[in-house]
Amino acid sequence: MTETSSGSRAVPRFVLLTDRHLLPSGSELEDAVGAALEGGVDGVVVRERDLAPGERARRGSRLRALTTTRGALFSWAAPVPVGGGDGYGVHLRADDAFPAPRPAVVGRSCHSTDDLRRAAAEGCDYVTLSPVAPTRTKPGYGPALGPHGLQAMLREAGYGSSSPRVLALGGIHPELVAPLLDAGAHGIAVMGSLLAHDDIRARAGAFATSLSVTTGRA
Repeated sequence: MTETSSGSRAVPRFVLLTDRHLLPSGSELEDAVGAALEGGVDGVVVRERDLAPGERARRGSRLRALTTTRGALFSWAAPVPVGGGDGYGVHLRADDAFPAPRPAVVGRSCHSTDDLRRAAAEGCDYVTLSPVAPTRTKPGYGPALGPHGLQAMLREAGYGSSSPRVLALGGIHPELVAPLLDAGAHGIAVMGSLLAHDDIRARAGAFATSLSVTTGRA
């Protein structure tokens, strides 16, 4: 489902942001990410910022091997740990400085029109816009936009075909995918709505089906 941005860099449509604390008790992050990739995830952003840098780099290396096998984009949530490798994407927080040298793919978390305009001006490939629905993993960011709010914010920010791709994030369920794409989202980014599920592969498959059906219309 990966498509190119306005430049030559590929932007996934179905991105998983990792947080091992959201997994059911006894579950391993590597197993969860593997199941998500099997279900249709085509981009993985490794967060896990509470780990020591060396351990984060080691865990990320194992996850990167999984994305390589599946042909998915591998990204670090900034900051990139020492030993993080090369050829990766980087996902920035709203207030992070743009990295130099430029990584393969750059995304930024956005929560406002100003965030969206900044990301466009600095040449980000994609943004996550959140929260689009009520969610416990995004406290303090709100109220939830919904499809109409997302559409209005993109219009106010002047987003169009040459702008960064927009991934809707926060409280998403499969039935919400079609309205979000109709409102202007390129795809979705998920955390708890996937990682906290008892059957991650099946849940990812439901999201992937919703994306495929919606993008295949017309």
